[in-house]
Amino acid sequence: MKKSLAITLFILLAETIYGQNIIPPHMYLMNQTMINPAYAGIHDHANVTLISRGQWIGVDGAPFTHTLVGSSTFSYHSAIGFSLVKDSYGINSDTEINLQYSYRIEMHNSALSFGLQGGTMFSSEDPSKLNTEVSDDPLVGSGRSTSTTPSFGFGMMYKSKRLYLGVGMPRITGSKVEIEEIYTKGVSPVYNLTGGLFIKLTNGLLIKPSFLLNYQDEELLADINGQLLIGEKVWLGLSVRNLKRAGFNFLYSEDGKYHFGYSYQFPLNELEASSYGTHELVLSFDIKLTRRQELENRLF
Repeated sequence: MKKSLAITLFILLAETIYGQNIIPPHMYLMNQTMINPAYAGIHDHANVTLISRGQWIGVDGAPFTHTLVGSSTFSYHSAIGFSLVKDSYGINSDTEINLQYSYRIEMHNSALSFGLQGGTMFSSEDPSKLNTEVSDDPLVGSGRSTSTTPSFGFGMMYKSKRLYLGVGMPRITGSKVEIEEIYTKGVSPVYNLTGGLFIKLTNGLLIKPSFLLNYQDEELLADINGQLLIGEKVWLGLSVRNLKRAGFNFLYSEDGKYHFGYSYQFPLNELEASSYGTHELVLSFDIKLTRRQELENRLF
């Protein structure tokens, strides 16, 4: 039994080391604060967005990620924001809190924003959640272990009426998290490159092709998206991630203030064909806090 339990723990720890870095939620399509601090304040109003992501629904210990971000301009050029990310998977749980500041330079029909962020990640493991036949097996601890890791980031973003382009490093430094003197996971630097085009068609239709390149832990994630805006209210989209997963998304906007969306991704290769898909829900609210701020029917 101990041998099989040791193998199980090894698999869990290996998955923690290599598989549980920041995986960008698919619905970053309508708020990029969590992947680029320069996004905070790129639009001249206040915003609060909640994204919930669930993988392998129905499996005990399946990964769930909940992201809450908010931001607001407080002057013509400056904005502040925050992000709170809660990630749980198996016996592991990570909570990352960041504060952002951005400075926006207005140009002719365009804007360039620079952003900084800083915060802390709280990590914990609770081996008592494992089901074992021997309750006092020394291979399995009984208490929760925790650690903290500082986090710093930087980003730039450009937007115009026809396109946007951003470079974000939400985590510049990397570190090793040790719990009870056992190396259990690595926290890697994260680099993001995003971009998109706004192509107006006839009859009030608009197409937005976009992409995300995410690099961390020596692995590259490529996200290719295409969305169609109908009547300035309904977004319909398709996506491909690393040519291994495909998906569709839906977003409804009302008066340019309230946004509700759903995304579903499913595996394309045979090795993952039996796994469960990934579901995401997003709620986003644009708010005008001062007379100077402006609400717009934002496209990203």
